[in-house]
Amino acid sequence: MQIDKGIPIGENSKVGRPSKYPWHEMDDGDSVFIEGETTAGRAVVSARRFGKISGKCFVARTVEGGVRIWRTE
Repeated sequence: MQIDKGIPIGENSKVGRPSKYPWHEMDDGDSVFIEGETTAGRAVVSARRFGKISGKCFVARTVEGGVRIWRTE
């Protein structure tokens, strides 16, 4: 194996994996319905985690057939 010196580190073209939820696209007052989920499900955990990182707030409520998540700030 050859060791190379003086080669600059390139830009990181991919940071993490893309989210399957639209948290970054939501404005204050927007909501999304996740069918078959509960308030303890993955979507709610994902929204809370995204909110903690981004400084945005999300609220989840169980509704008939699933859960609805609102962006509140």
